[in-house]
Amino acid sequence: MIDPFDHDVIAKAMAVLDAAFAHQHHDMWTGERINASPLRQDEVRALRKRDLDRLTLNDLDQLVFKSVSTIGGVPTFKFFYGRFLSAVIRAHDACVSDSYVVLPKLEAADFDQWPDAEKAAVLDAMDIWATQRLAFDAVGQDSESPPDLPDEQALEIREWVNARRQTR
Repeated sequence: MIDPFDHDVIAKAMAVLDAAFAHQHHDMWTGERINASPLRQDEVRALRKRDLDRLTLNDLDQLVFKSVSTIGGVPTFKFFYGRFLSAVIRAHDACVSDSYVVLPKLEAADFDQWPDAEKAAVLDAMDIWATQRLAFDAVGQDSESPPDLPDEQALEIREWVNARRQTR
């Protein structure tokens, strides 16, 4: 079992994740054409003025949440998902883009057909993310407090990851 708080383990997993998606381009815009729903056009225009490698966790969270459905397509999801995983693992923060968001998007993006390096990097990062969250559930409980319920979203992520690893 991995230690989800070991800085070397995290650094290695994030380096592999970054390398796996280094070539990935988004499809939010091509020239002057914006690939977003009418309600998201201004948001994408504003993104054009920003350094996409310096977005906050909240920015990345919202872009993962909106990609494929209202901003960009699968290339946009892949462009931001690796960055999102890297940021959320390092920050240990809660996000909108939880299992009920990312798992259907991964299915819609035909995850099982992605190149092996991308799949392995995402599965390792998602495993770290889920393991961190489950570990946080077990920390900080005193003997007089009732135990917290397990993080159902983290359990669902771990189950999804394990199912993909068994088919590889």
